[in-house]
Amino acid sequence: MFKHQPPAVPRLDQCAGLAALIIGRFAAGLNESAFAMSNFSLPRLNVLMSLNENGDQTTAEIAKTLHSDLSTINRALKRLLEDGVVEPGDLRRGRKTYRLTEKGRRRLRACLSTWRSTQQEMKRVIGEDGIRALHALAESITKHSPRKIRWSLHPAYPFRLNEDRY
Repeated sequence: MFKHQPPAVPRLDQCAGLAALIIGRFAAGLNESAFAMSNFSLPRLNVLMSLNENGDQTTAEIAKTLHSDLSTINRALKRLLEDGVVEPGDLRRGRKTYRLTEKGRRRLRACLSTWRSTQQEMKRVIGEDGIRALHALAESITKHSPRKIRWSLHPAYPFRLNEDRY
């Protein structure tokens, strides 16, 4: 017999990390399957949306906007350059910038219906309050986290769609 009681083991439904993992897998799976049909990817769409929202950007600026690592952005840019939807822009402080081409604007418009349908499916599953809670959590994490956050996630935060730029 134990002299001391063994420590209580928390239940899985109390684990915030597991909850975050489930949400992330759901969102990633939803987007991957939606964009697979168009031979595109969410990281590439995020880069297009960032360039649309912010104009010419360096790789580091895109990574910062998307809370992503440089390798993810570089892989996305390589494919986008090959596809002719992004082109090199002017140098800024000795760094290459990138910008959308007209083909890129057309591709972005074509992907928006898929993007909207994934947003609607997320809203259907977790509700409007769930969507607001995700945005609040994302904002809190980006403001208060002491470590670098690596995301190539959500196409809705931290930027807004600027369809007037087309």
